Amino acid sequence: MNRCLSPSDRPPNATHSVAAPAIFYWAGALLSVYLAAAPLSAAHAQSDNALPVPDQVVTPGSFVGRQFPPNALRGRMKVLQGAEIVIDGKLERLSPGARIRGPQNTLVMTGAIAGEEYIVNFVRDAYNNIHQVWILTALEAKQKIKSGTPESNIIFSSDADKPKVDDGKTPFDKLPKYKQ
Repeated sequence: MNRCLSPSDRPPNATHSVAAPAIFYWAGALLSVYLAAAPLSAAHAQSDNALPVPDQVVTPGSFVGRQFPPNALRGRMKVLQGAEIVIDGKLERLSPGARIRGPQNTLVMTGAIAGEEYIVNFVRDAYNNIHQVWILTALEAKQKIKSGTPESNIIFSSDADKPKVDDGKTPFDKLPKYKQ
C-alpha cells in the first residue's frame, strides 16, 4: 500500500491546514508588540499635576534588576583569551563552567567580549577561580559593594614595588607608637 500521495491525489486544503494557525499566531504576536510600544492616547495622558515620570520607565517584559549574592565582589574585568581574564590589573582564571552574564542577564561568551573592559560583579569558587560574572549596567555600577581588591594599611615586602599612599583616614591616636 502506497501511503505517499502524489500532488494530484492530495486534498485541496492540505497545505493550508498548518499555515493558517501559524499566520494567526504571528499576527497576534506582532499586534501585541505594536500595542505595547504604542504611545498613550490623549485620554490616558498625564495631567499637569501628575507625578514626574522617571527616565527609565518599566514596560511589560523589560528587565528590572538583578539580585547579586552577598559574597559578590566588584572589579574591572578584561577578557584576554579563553579562560584568562584580568580583574583590577591582576591575572585571574575562569573556573570550568563559569558563566558570564551581560547587562540583559543573557549569557555572554568570552570571545564576544575579548579585549574590552567592563565593570563587573563576580563570585569565586572553592578553588579561588572566578565562577560567576555579571557585566553591570550604569545603574547597577552606582550601587555600593565591596571591591575585589582588599584595602589594607599593612604593607608586605611583596608590595614594595607599589607606591606607598597615605589615605589620611587613620586618627592620630591610632598611629603606631615607636620606642625612642
